[in-house]
Amino acid sequence: MDQHRLRELITAAAGEDRCPRDLLGAMQNIVSIETGEVSRNSLIHTYRRRLARTADGSPLQTETAALVSFLESYSGDTLNMVSVKLEGGGYQMFLTDPYLAKILYWMRMFSR
Repeated sequence: MDQHRLRELITAAAGEDRCPRDLLGAMQNIVSIETGEVSRNSLIHTYRRRLARTADGSPLQTETAALVSFLESYSGDTLNMVSVKLEGGGYQMFLTDPYLAKILYWMRMFSR
């Protein structure tokens, strides 16, 4: 995926309240974009385990619970994970449909 396409997807996702509108401004200095297909069931397994190890009431627990809820309600078997590395050590991660056509979820817990 190229930077232009990623920005289009973020703009559309922000319009649907899937990620914050100001995220696009943070995406100006992209170092790399990696994509890969992931299994919904594998992600559910991983994040349920992480949820069990997060501190009660913490922001990480809230964000992880929201991700697990999204994954449990997603009807497909696969998603694509988009990892974006930014200059200065910044990082963003998204889940898209299997065709990389729409951002379905912004993984807030990996945002920095």
